[in-house]
Amino acid sequence: MTTVPCDGVQSREALKNTLPIRLVRHFSGQWYYSGKHYCFTMGAHVQYESLRELRRLQLADADPEIIEIHSQPFRLVERAERRLRRYTPDYATVSRSGEVTIVEVKTAPGLNDPKVASCLQWAMPRIQALGWNTEVHVTEPDEMVSLNMGYLDGFRDPELTNSDVTTAALEAVRAGTLTVDELVEKLQEQFPQWPVTPAVRHLIWRQQLRADLHRFVLRGTTELSEGVPLPDYLTDEARALFHHRISDSVR
Repeated sequence: MTTVPCDGVQSREALKNTLPIRLVRHFSGQWYYSGKHYCFTMGAHVQYESLRELRRLQLADADPEIIEIHSQPFRLVERAERRLRRYTPDYATVSRSGEVTIVEVKTAPGLNDPKVASCLQWAMPRIQALGWNTEVHVTEPDEMVSLNMGYLDGFRDPELTNSDVTTAALEAVRAGTLTVDELVEKLQEQFPQWPVTPAVRHLIWRQQLRADLHRFVLRGTTELSEGVPLPDYLTDEARALFHHRISDSVR
């Protein structure tokens, strides 16, 4: 672990090649759920220490504006008045514009803990002084979103997409709102079935097709509308970078 003064940290480059401060542990009687989630944004596994962290990680992985996700990338340490204070964030994300956001995932009761509140009140201003954003993610797990995202996670792989199918899908929805079944049927007039369903699910996961994942289970009658612009990761250059990351993670 490398130690640097805070005034020496000036950009997202400080997050490059960082490893988690703590490794996930498993033991008998463990009361929290921890593990590693394969993150296509990074082309590697990213760890989490609770189901709430996993949900936040899934949302970050599906966000087309986020290009890097780092788990527990550093520890902030300060000695003051003969007291040593430490803080390790849950995640750091980097956006396409280069903005760094330090993410802390807490429950509402956890945030009300005086020790937790004191630590965040000390740490967050110091992180913001670096020019980085901070986010305290306080929420109870949304069971419907978690259920839908868990299903859509199976369609994350960009290799499941076909550029002709994705282009046709976006053009069809741009012309007017369609249900999932209506869009699939429309695309099957031009393409075989096997590339259509994965491509549609992948576009929903990546938010290029917008669906209400909060109130209902994703199904054939779910309405789809135009979402965010098609990301660069579907270009040949981005695919090559994706495979390069995969190769690095396997070594």
